[in-house]
Amino acid sequence: MSLKNENTTIRLLIYILVFLILILLILLFFIIPNIKKYKTSEVELKNIESRIEDYNNSYLSLKDELKELKDENKEIISKFNRDFNKSDFIKFSTKYLQNVTIKRAKDNNNNNFTEYNFSAYTKNSSPKEFFKFIEDLKEYKNIVKIKFPILLEKKDKNIFIKFVLAIYKSGDN
Repeated sequence: MSLKNENTTIRLLIYILVFLILILLILLFFIIPNIKKYKTSEVELKNIESRIEDYNNSYLSLKDELKELKDENKEIISKFNRDFNKSDFIKFSTKYLQNVTIKRAKDNNNNNFTEYNFSAYTKNSSPKEFFKFIEDLKEYKNIVKIKFPILLEKKDKNIFIKFVLAIYKSGDN
């Protein structure tokens, strides 16, 4: 019986040894490589999180800067969103110029804004009023730009002025 007992013990030891070898193989081939993948994934995740934090900080600072710019330029933005009224503009310009005539020219569209072009004709006795008109365009309710060339022609006691007006309006309306 002692031989059988020894045999059983040896068998049991061999089974335990085989079991331990299998566990060791499973560890070596499945678990350890996954631990390495986990560590690299964790490092990559930390890098992505730090980049997201940087982008978020950048976004917030740009958002604050945009809000500040909107607050600073509230009047210009409101001018940019208003519709142009030809008769109001003629009424404004008659404070400075005589016999103002405005004709619509070709418009330019952009994704962000629309540029309405008008040809203007007027006569005046002195160029001073015209230059005052140009200066006071800043106070007009729309964004108005006078394009060059400005043609000034003297006939008799009057100066005939021909110029192109560009009125800008927001394209998202």
